[in-house]
Amino acid sequence: GNTFRLSGPAGAVAASVTYDAATRTATLQPSLGLSPSSTYTAQLLTGIADSAGNPLAPLSWSFTTASAPAVGLLNGGFEIDSNGDSRPDSWTGNAKFTRSSAIAPHGESFAGQFLASDNSGVTISQVVSNIVPGVSYDFGGWTNIPPTADSFTLTYEVRWQSASNSTLGTSSIKTYNAATNGWEQTKATLLAPAGAAKAQVRVVVSSLNATLYVDDLAFGNTPPPADTTPPTVGARVPAAGATGVL
Repeated sequence: GNTFRLSGPAGAVAASVTYDAATRTATLQPSLGLSPSSTYTAQLLTGIADSAGNPLAPLSWSFTTASAPAVGLLNGGFEIDSNGDSRPDSWTGNAKFTRSSAIAPHGESFAGQFLASDNSGVTISQVVSNIVPGVSYDFGGWTNIPPTADSFTLTYEVRWQSASNSTLGTSSIKTYNAATNGWEQTKATLLAPAGAAKAQVRVVVSSLNATLYVDDLAFGNTPPPADTTPPTVGARVPAAGATGVL
C-alpha cells in the first residue's frame, strides 16, 4: 500500500493492495465504498520495480465516480388504494391509518388519517432502497392536527438500515404534541451513515385518542450540482508552433 495509493475529497482512502504475479496485475481494493460524484486520484509511487530491479516511473491518474441513484417514496400523498381497503398502498398496513377526504388535503384528493379512541400506538413506514452512505437525503411532509385535548405524540423519523436489515441508527426529524394551525410543513436534510443501504421512513404516533392528518410525504437524495466546468483540449497534434510537419 505504500507504493499504490488512492486519495479522494477527504484525503487518503483506506485500502488493501494485492498483486497477481501470473497476470502481473496489482489491485487496490478500498475498505469502504467510494463517495458518489467525487474525483479520486490513484498513484503508483517510487519503489516499484520488476524482477530485474528496473524501477517503474511514478504514475498517477484520476477518475470520477457516478452520482448516487435517484430514490424516493411511493404514494407519499396517500392517493393510491388499489384494493379499496382504505389503507394507502406502499405503506405498512394499519387499520387506524387510512386515506381520508374528511378534511381538505394538502395535495390532491386525499390525506393520510390517524384515528384512534383507545390511546393506541400507531406506526406507518416505508423502506427506500439504494441508499448510499455519505449522501444527503431530503425529507419533507405536511401535518394537520385539529384542536384536541389529547396527550399524544406524532414523530417523523428515518431508521437507517444495512443491506441485511440491521438498524444502524435513527434520525428523529420532528415531534408534534399539539394542534397545528392548518397544514404545517416539516423539512430536514439527513446524511446517510456509514454502511447504510436502506432508509425506513416512519411516522410514529403514541397514546392516540384523537384524529391526526399527514400528507405529501417525500424522501429522496439531493441532485448532484450541475457540471459547469468547460471542456478543455488535452493534446494537439501537430503541436502549436511545430515546424517540418510531414
